[in-house]
Amino acid sequence: LLLQAQGFTANGFEVLQGMAQGKTNNQIGEELGVTERTVKAYAQELFDKLRSLRREIASGLGVPPYVVFSDVTLEEFARERPQSRAAMLDCKGVGPKKFDSFGARFLEALAET
Repeated sequence: LLLQAQGFTANGFEVLQGMAQGKTNNQIGEELGVTERTVKAYAQELFDKLRSLRREIASGLGVPPYVVFSDVTLEEFARERPQSRAAMLDCKGVGPKKFDSFGARFLEALAET
């Protein structure tokens, strides 16, 4: 139900799990019986959700979205799905100050997917 509430299907969740395990889109597609294109679509869906959160935070602060996190950082979040402070700090573009300012919101969003 939580996945559906976030707009993800069961296949979408399995795609994200495969990505977190470091599998290629082709490997994930073969395991799930879907095309590589479908796998990319699920990954894009998560990236778009993270971009939406970034836009919401930036708007509330009156700053451009890239001040929160860059697209490169969001792509890494979508691919790696960090679930802890330490894991997020290992991502490009995340230091202690940015984590303290924004990290908890993104960890929460990633945990809900």
